[in-house]
Amino acid sequence: MKTFKLENVIPHSFDEREKELTTFAHQQHGEQKRKYTGDYYVVHLIKVASTVKEYSDDPVLPATALCHDLFEDTDCSEDLLREKLMLIGYDQVAIDRIIRYTWELTDRYTKDVHAHLTRRQRKKLEAQRLVHIKSCSATVKCADVLDNAPSIAEHDPSFAKVYVEEVMDFLPAMEKGNGQLFAKAIGTCQEILDALPKVTDEERKKISKTLSLVLRHRPELFELEPDVNGWVKVEAVLTGFAKANRITVTPAILDQVVEACDKQRFAFSKDGQFIRANQGHSIKVDLAYDPIVPPASLYHGTAERFMDSILREGLKKRKRHHVHLSADRNTAHKVGSRHGKPVILIIDAAAMHANEFDFYKSENGVWLVDNVPVEYIRKEQ
Repeated sequence: MKTFKLENVIPHSFDEREKELTTFAHQQHGEQKRKYTGDYYVVHLIKVASTVKEYSDDPVLPATALCHDLFEDTDCSEDLLREKLMLIGYDQVAIDRIIRYTWELTDRYTKDVHAHLTRRQRKKLEAQRLVHIKSCSATVKCADVLDNAPSIAEHDPSFAKVYVEEVMDFLPAMEKGNGQLFAKAIGTCQEILDALPKVTDEERKKISKTLSLVLRHRPELFELEPDVNGWVKVEAVLTGFAKANRITVTPAILDQVVEACDKQRFAFSKDGQFIRANQGHSIKVDLAYDPIVPPASLYHGTAERFMDSILREGLKKRKRHHVHLSADRNTAHKVGSRHGKPVILIIDAAAMHANEFDFYKSENGVWLVDNVPVEYIRKEQ
């Protein structure tokens, strides 16, 4: 195994200040290495700085590129960085700019600080923040993307879709930086997205139906073990798809299916490690929803052929855990249309609640109740 020597990877194009700053950054990042290549982290910093130097003559920008992850990934303080920049020979104006741009490129919505948020929520907030960074920071950010995106696409295609789509949330705002570098970054990301495997609408529907089956009714088909609240490991679901020799389902595809479901039937846990159906289970689960006050009226979509039974017995949950109700007529009409000639039933939810019936609302907006007696049901004319 070759011994890593920093002097062998520092480009000849670096001036003495940049070489000293590279050494300092390497010392701060220590044994940190890139996930896929195993390279020391400083190699990434050098690539980003080298790219910036190709497109800008401003000496502050490559310095920022070398420092851009110091506050986020190391114990380096602002005071320590200021002291080092002064010793290296940067003047006060340059130091202030490097510090400012480094802070602008430091993620604020990290998992450590915002563990209550999902990755998707954190990245959305980060994208909103990045829109406001200075043009010089935007230039460095484009160079950072240009090194990260192709590497992730090569080594982890399933994650590449997630990463590049997150990048595309903020990248258009980076146009304020170097125009050529911005065009190259956004073009590279689009090429990566275009090259990734696509899921057709038909395949997405098949995956969604299979998810409904194994998460709501027959987890044994995928050897799943739902906990008391219906959560199962995402990894186990992906393994189940693979063993069933069905459509190849990657984490990115699963994320796409969950997000694209117009009824939002499924939900990920906050840490993204678990998944469950929001309602509709026939297996025994406790969805842990708290009772809440319903609207005065709710709606239930059914078919004409079921009306005789409903007018005799009311609405029963049958094999499900609850009767499902809608907050609006349109949704109820769509539900009823799936079973035949649609009929919309108006439920006197206010009266039921007054008579101590408990109502719940799932994460995707479906109202749930144990049953609806006949006296609270009225057929819409």
